Amino acid sequence: MAFDRTAESQASTLAAKTGERVAVDAATTDSSQVFANPDGTFTQESNAAPVRAQKDDGTWAPIDTTLVRKADGSVRAKNTTAGLTFSGAGSGAALVTLEDKGHELKLGWPTALPEPSLDGATATYAGVLPDVDLQLTALSSGYTSVLAVKTAEAAKNPALTTIRMAVSGSGLDIAPNADGGFVARDGNGSPVFESPAGRMWDSAGDSTATATATPGVTTQLARTATAEADGEPQATQTVPLPAAGGEPAPSEAPGSGDAAAELPLKVTGTALEITPDPALLHGDDTVFPLYIDPPTKGIALCDWTALASNGTKYWEFDGDKGVGHCSNYAGYLCASTPYTQRMYFEYPLSSIHGKKVRVTTVEAPCTAAIFWVGSWVATGKI
Repeated sequence: MAFDRTAESQASTLAAKTGERVAVDAATTDSSQVFANPDGTFTQESNAAPVRAQKDDGTWAPIDTTLVRKADGSVRAKNTTAGLTFSGAGSGAALVTLEDKGHELKLGWPTALPEPSLDGATATYAGVLPDVDLQLTALSSGYTSVLAVKTAEAAKNPALTTIRMAVSGSGLDIAPNADGGFVARDGNGSPVFESPAGRMWDSAGDSTATATATPGVTTQLARTATAEADGEPQATQTVPLPAAGGEPAPSEAPGSGDAAAELPLKVTGTALEITPDPALLHGDDTVFPLYIDPPTKGIALCDWTALASNGTKYWEFDGDKGVGHCSNYAGYLCASTPYTQRMYFEYPLSSIHGKKVRVTTVEAPCTAAIFWVGSWVATGKI
C-alpha cells in the first residue's frame, strides 16, 4: 500500500516535536503498522498473521477469535478480519458464513446440527454422525473445520467415504486450484477466499507419547538420550529439556508420529467434496481418534507454513514448529522416522518500494532447543 504523504508528514512533525515515535494511522493494516521516528526516519512493523481487525466504526482493535452466541442463536467470532458466523443449531444449511470485501461465502452441512458447545475460539457439534464430532475453530481471517472420528467402527460409516458439503458465494466464482484446494474470486477475478487441500491424521503420535512419558513429567519436557561411541544417542537416560510448547493439540494438526494424508478438495457446482484416504480411514495400524480437516480463510497479504521432508504440511500452523533435521533418536518429538523441516514466511513489500531501507530485522523467538541433537530448533511465528 502507498503511504498517505500528508499523514506521513504530520506524524513525522509530531514525532520530532515530542521526541517519541508516532503511528501513521493511514498506513495501518491488519498485519502491519508504520511509525514516524523523531530522527525523521520511519519504521514499518509487519506480522506474519493479522493482529488487528477493523471494526464497523473504522477503528482498529486486536484480533479476538472468541466465540459468542448472538440473539438469533448463531455463533460469531468477536473481531476477525473476515466476519465469521457459525450455526447455532438446527438446519446445517448455514453451517459457516464468511463475510469479506462485501462478499459472503457459505458452507453447509448435509444434516441437522445440535447446539454447539463453545470453548474459546472452538465450537463443537457433538455426534453429527455416530461417534463423530464436528469442531469449528475461528481464525484471524477464516476458520478450520475438523471431523473427529473417535473409533474404527465410526470410520465405517458410509457418510465418511466422501464428505459432501454445500458451498455458495454471493457474486463469487468458486473453483479448484492447482494445489488441491479452492479459491473464490469476485467479478474482477480477484481472490476473496481460499482453502488449501484438506488433510487427515490419526493419533499414533499421541499413543507414542503416552507409552514413553516419564511419570510426573510431561512428554514435552521429557527427552531421552545418551551418546554411544559412534555418536548416535540411544533412548536410555532421561534428560530434562525446555518445553517445546509447539506440539499442536491433537485436533488442531498432525503432531510428531501421527500418520497423515493430504486430501485434495473437489468443487462441483454448489458442492464441496472431501474424500478421506481409505488406507488411513480403515487401516489396521490407524490409531483413533482420527481427524479430517479442510480449512478456509479470507485472502491475506501475509502467510506462513512449515514443510517437512516426509510430506507433512503445516499451513498457517498455530504455536511453534521446529526447523532443521530431526533424527530418529529424538524420542517423542521426532517419532521414529528422521525428517527435515523448513519454515516459510511471506510478507508484502510494495509499501517499501522505492524507499531507502536502512535496517531490516526479523524476529523469530526460540522457545526450545534440543541441544544434544544440535540441529533442531523450535521457533515461534515471526
